[in-house]
Amino acid sequence: MSSPYSVSTKKLITGGSVLTLDKDGTIFDNHDILIDGNKIEKIAPNINRDGITQIIDARNKLVMPGLINAHLHSYENLFRGLTRNLPNELWNLYVYPPIGSLKFPPRLYYLRAILGGMEMLKKGVTTIQDNSSGWFAVGERIVEDAYWNSYSDLGVRASVAIGLIDRSWLDSIPGLKSLLPENLISTLSDYSTHLWTPKEAVAVIDHCEKVIRERHNPSGRLTVAIAPSAPQRCSSQLLEMSMDLAEKYDLGFQSHVLETRIQSRSGEFFYGTSIIKYLDELGLLQPRTSLVHAVWVTDADIQLLARSNCSVIHCPTSNLRLGSGVMPYKKLKAADIPIGLGADGAASSDSQSMFDIMYVAGLIHSANDPDYSTWPLSEDILRMATTNNARCIWRQNELGCLAPGMLADIILLDMKHISFTPLHNIYNQLVFSKPEGAVTMVLVDGEIVVENGRLINVNEEDLLDEVREYQEYIKSQILEAQSESLMLLPFIDQLYKTSIGSERR
Repeated sequence: MSSPYSVSTKKLITGGSVLTLDKDGTIFDNHDILIDGNKIEKIAPNINRDGITQIIDARNKLVMPGLINAHLHSYENLFRGLTRNLPNELWNLYVYPPIGSLKFPPRLYYLRAILGGMEMLKKGVTTIQDNSSGWFAVGERIVEDAYWNSYSDLGVRASVAIGLIDRSWLDSIPGLKSLLPENLISTLSDYSTHLWTPKEAVAVIDHCEKVIRERHNPSGRLTVAIAPSAPQRCSSQLLEMSMDLAEKYDLGFQSHVLETRIQSRSGEFFYGTSIIKYLDELGLLQPRTSLVHAVWVTDADIQLLARSNCSVIHCPTSNLRLGSGVMPYKKLKAADIPIGLGADGAASSDSQSMFDIMYVAGLIHSANDPDYSTWPLSEDILRMATTNNARCIWRQNELGCLAPGMLADIILLDMKHISFTPLHNIYNQLVFSKPEGAVTMVLVDGEIVVENGRLINVNEEDLLDEVREYQEYIKSQILEAQSESLMLLPFIDQLYKTSIGSERR
């Protein structure tokens, strides 16, 4: 595949305050950044202008690495604010109805992906990892193209983590089957929706490999990751084959683990051991592995995670909104486990701004532990959204900091913005002042995609108008699917209340 940078295009960002987030935390005042094609060539004062095709004036600007959102679900972009706060399994009945299929035209796959992408890009997120399965499960080329074209048109860097399952919804929730009447068991055992379509592991992997061969471009903006949805939703065969595929193509491997009270019982119920130990026994705890949530990990689990050198993705806003609990930051940090940050979906987190996610992550662990010496520092939180997240999506050698040889994913923030006035501590004010409104320019792969706060590659107003035209249709589809799935509500409620009495850490 030919590079778009075969003819050298050089940009120079001049006179900015450069927050590199390199391993030493270097900050340069009044420095320039030379970009050659899609990579940073040099950071220094007063770089020679010869051969420069574009100069970007960064005086009174903070220049820093683009933020990374290591975990989101684009499916939820159409369902922001859909439900009240509910425990995850009850919330799922409204947002991911297990009975009743949502019938979306291909255009809505495009719109729902680009909707979240626009929000994130304008707020300084240059790379996303979208844990997505809808387009994959449908298996129609027109739907697949619509989804991938959205990120291509926008110009964001996207790692598409293909969500994989091969177990039925019913068989993934511990203890549910014993509570249901036979008619519901019969319905759920064979039911598939456009999101939850169990197929044989071999067929799932074959389809996945086809997507990788066609779509994955390690030198481009769009890449693929492998994401078995959660251990309890996948056979051991699918889990092992997924890791084989990740190793074959050197991809990131992501899975949800131990997010909720009910899920905390999954390991013992299904495997007679902890979920983390089960994954370890299957050989799935590796440096390329990122585990999302990890709210209910035990001390023994943490030892296994630390030994394997895998990473954990913290999703504080969705965990709070759904009452799942709080990830044990102090213990994970003490074990030197890399911790990243994710916004999760727009229906559980509502905001896809990483400034919002950093803000909440910077606060909740202070409330959980009176020992303030263990509270996360604002620099720790910022690194979770940059350098650590690059590791979580298996791009640590290319993203997350500003240094020669790294990809030119860069954001500029106005230092005259109220969030920085007066300026005392740049880390504190980036995390706790939520300066998303200060983002003036965003570059991805060396190309300007946001300028003066406006998207360059797409017409945001027209796209938002188009989404609004679908609003009543979207509502009718979700209400129809919910009407069937909500018959499960009393049984899930009973299961949840039982789990409260047996919760443990």
